[in-house]
Amino acid sequence: MHTLRHISFTIALSFVMVLCLSSPVFGQDNNQKNASELASEITKLQTEIDNLGKELSNLNAKSDELNKRIKENEASLKTKSAELEVSKNDMGGRARAMYIYGNDSYLNLLFSSKTMGELIENSQNVLTVVQTDANSIKSIQREQNELTSQINQLVKDKEEVEKNKEEIIAKQKDLQDKMKQQQGNLTSYGTLTGGHTTNSSGDRDMICAIVASEGNSTYESALAVITCVMNRCDTGAWGGKDPISVLTAPGQFAGYLDGPYTRYLNHGYPAHVEQAVSDCLDKGIRNHNCLGFRSYPGWSGGQEINIGGNYYGNPMN
Repeated sequence: MHTLRHISFTIALSFVMVLCLSSPVFGQDNNQKNASELASEITKLQTEIDNLGKELSNLNAKSDELNKRIKENEASLKTKSAELEVSKNDMGGRARAMYIYGNDSYLNLLFSSKTMGELIENSQNVLTVVQTDANSIKSIQREQNELTSQINQLVKDKEEVEKNKEEIIAKQKDLQDKMKQQQGNLTSYGTLTGGHTTNSSGDRDMICAIVASEGNSTYESALAVITCVMNRCDTGAWGGKDPISVLTAPGQFAGYLDGPYTRYLNHGYPAHVEQAVSDCLDKGIRNHNCLGFRSYPGWSGGQEINIGGNYYGNPMN
């Protein structure tokens, strides 16, 4: 009886093992889950870096505008200083002229009037000249003060912009260091489809362009596309065993067949697409074990995973 139970247990155990080994592996193991999370984290970091880059670009434009306004105001201030000097010289010239012609002061001019009408006229002339000179000098000095105040404020604004730029550059460096670390961690997992070694040769620019035409929103989405390509390469049943053959095979990738990839040629794709292609082809990094994808769910008739808006299914055995 003991022997019979032992035999029955052995048969049952063998049956379970056969079932496990024959079942297709769609779900990710621990390494796959970690690698997928790392790829997602890299995408988030890249997005943050890109956003900081936009902020930095805006600050650079603001800094350029402030520099332009500072120079314009400095030029205006220089012009006003010259105008003030001219006004002072004109006033001095009139005083010297009166002295040369025997009039020691404006009072002498008034006292030299022979009639009341002439006195009134001379008084008005003197007041007009004096007031005009005084107003001219005050106006120029007021404009000088306003320009100086504006320049000081613009300089303060520029200092604040430069401070913000330094903070953003520091944040960018910190995020870039984190991304490199995560990419290093992702590399340590190697391929997620059983360690396949596949021919990854071909026109790298063309590969990146076609991948970008299929999914370029994030690092993770680009990695998912090139992963699908290399999974197909491993089977050899999708047009060849190298990425170019698979990508350009009839009836497969619309990004190539319909021509959208051409606008990404000559490095017209985002940097994270090139990074994802490089990680997959050169380091063997993959983030799923599927052989196909569509832009809509339910196409495979089985379990699917959504990566970057594409639904991946038909897992490798």
